[in-house]
Amino acid sequence: MAAISARDRQDLWRCAVRAARALGGARPSMGTAIMACLARAFEEVGRVWDGVEAEEKGKGKIVNVKKLAEIGAAVIEKIIAQRKNEVEMLGMVFVGWVEGFLLETTTLTILTPSTPTPIHHLILVLLTHLPTLTLTLLIHEPRPGHEAAATTSQLVSSIPVHQTPRLTIEIIPNCAVATAARRADVVVLSAERIEGNGDVKGGSGLLGVVGVGKSRSSNSPFSDINTRRRGCRVVVLTDIDRIAPSYLLPSLLDFPTPTPNTRHTLKSSSAIAVFDEWFETVPARFVDAYVTEKGVLDLEGVRGVSVGVGELRESIFGGEL
Repeated sequence: MAAISARDRQDLWRCAVRAARALGGARPSMGTAIMACLARAFEEVGRVWDGVEAEEKGKGKIVNVKKLAEIGAAVIEKIIAQRKNEVEMLGMVFVGWVEGFLLETTTLTILTPSTPTPIHHLILVLLTHLPTLTLTLLIHEPRPGHEAAATTSQLVSSIPVHQTPRLTIEIIPNCAVATAARRADVVVLSAERIEGNGDVKGGSGLLGVVGVGKSRSSNSPFSDINTRRRGCRVVVLTDIDRIAPSYLLPSLLDFPTPTPNTRHTLKSSSAIAVFDEWFETVPARFVDAYVTEKGVLDLEGVRGVSVGVGELRESIFGGEL
């Protein structure tokens, strides 16, 4: 539609930006990742357009709007194809981090909430690329929703038969997570959003898992002297688009809110206070590493990505979303 109605490149760009803003607001909880992904895609489209126009100008030709739209669509299709490989890339980065953590041992115990999206694939990658690894996976079930059972079923069905002897899976109910954490070498989390200050937003139960993991680590005053190990590490597995721009403070901007009628009713009474927070927060001080498809980041790395994506989003979208 934009290719038909747009008069020139600037007009086509404005139409695309308006569509991107609408897309970013379609699912508020995913707004950070959507807008970061779109900003990087738009940056690439603009770069390709510049190159094509410079080349055609050298030939004394002008690239029309229809051609620009076709080029933009081709760039987007290429980016989509590349992103399909990002889980595999994330898995290989995680393998590298685990290799550095293991050093001379070949056993590893991972504690994870029940719904980190890529975990079943990443476990498969670990078993494939670390053939001497013996892995125990403790899946925390924070509420009786059978999410851990579903995660375990998906994982078991994806593991080749010859690798199953090296994998042990335990589903840990909420009441037993502190006991299970005594055995954990690594707590693995996924994130809905990572703030510019490194704080991690995610589903319920994250902070409890991290807290008990850290309290049982070897450098904690609460650690049982009989179970002290090299220390429990907390690792966040995330695609880099989930790192929020630095200018967006932790707020409601990316989070779902009650319906207008519900909100009006709640706000109309001075006796009712609404605490508008919908994700659990794990403070950055508890996180040892942020593992992304682009590599392992520390807190300074997260801050750098946050500033960069903030500047990019402002340059393309004006920073409104």
